[in-house]
Amino acid sequence: MVVTLPHEVIALALFNRKIVFNLLFESASRALVEFSLGYERLRAQVGFTAVLHTWDQDLNFHPHLHIIATGGGLSPDGSRWISATSGFLLPVRALSKIIRAKFAEALSKVFQEGRLKGNDPCLEGKVQFARFIRKLKRKKWVVYCKEIFRGSKKAYDYLSRYTHRVAISNHRLLSLNDHLVTFRARDNRNPGRHRFVTIHAQEFIRRFLLHILPPRFVKIRHFGLMAPCNAKTKLESARALIINHQPTPGEVPAKPDIPKVSKTWQEMMEDLTGINLTLCPQCGKGRLVRCKLTDAYRISPLTILDSS
Repeated sequence: MVVTLPHEVIALALFNRKIVFNLLFESASRALVEFSLGYERLRAQVGFTAVLHTWDQDLNFHPHLHIIATGGGLSPDGSRWISATSGFLLPVRALSKIIRAKFAEALSKVFQEGRLKGNDPCLEGKVQFARFIRKLKRKKWVVYCKEIFRGSKKAYDYLSRYTHRVAISNHRLLSLNDHLVTFRARDNRNPGRHRFVTIHAQEFIRRFLLHILPPRFVKIRHFGLMAPCNAKTKLESARALIINHQPTPGEVPAKPDIPKVSKTWQEMMEDLTGINLTLCPQCGKGRLVRCKLTDAYRISPLTILDSS
């Protein structure tokens, strides 16, 4: 699932990053938890992990959340596991409206407390801000949902592509000539193809610095069954119920995960940066092999002299 901050809030987010980002997490999490408990076809407590991203393919400021949620939830009394009866967990349009309403409500509260800063026209007075909130409530929020993954392994493989990335990786940078930076970007109009973006070096640096998060800001958060307070209690109960769960007609059965050999740190670095650390940096063909040093090359511990 992807929850995108609307364009009207971008100016506020630039001057109030920590506040707006926290409100985005809060509104999305509260909407998912409350809607899943109240939705008549589910009525269960779900678990999910959310990751904040602030960029698009052109490095523009584009805050949004990537969310992975369970394909069902724990019943309110904790006695059984309730699976989603279709390919989707919750209705997308209804969820989008709930997130929008909760974000607008929380943003109004922050404004009344006088915590919003900046030179945006909506902050000039209560009348202007009320007009801004009415416009925001009429705006259609972009909430994109994918179908339920066949197994949690595929779900977290998807989420892992968004956890520890920066705005742009080195393998996308193509050239720097005459103070112009050219980098590769995905072409959304032609899936599977790429396009080239060329901007001035100063503009490139400005866009890159837009995505530095506030100090000590947590961009990966867990909610519901995934919350730290439920990790040893409700989450363990849900896992045990899933193992013994017999799917009913119409349910999407969850396939068990197949263990896979973990990747080496060189393979993980290549996935993130596109650089193969096992190749020789000089010729680009030879393989680098790590060997233990013999006893003759071991460094003896530093001797500390007593100066007393």
